[in-house]
Amino acid sequence: MQRCTREGITINTFMLDDSRMLAAFVEQTARINRGRAFFVTPERLGEFVLVDYVRGTRIRSSR
Repeated sequence: MQRCTREGITINTFMLDDSRMLAAFVEQTARINRGRAFFVTPERLGEFVLVDYVRGTRIRSSR
């Protein structure tokens, strides 16, 4: 993760579980890497992946 952060690679995490310990880890990872953490159910995962992809594509294409 540190190498990705140094290289400017953002890590977005999609968490499907409701474990408090895992959620704390995911939040810490997002904070350190300046990425985003999505806490979703398996049924809604596709929505979040699509929105994240489209949002990222718009950001890259506007540069």
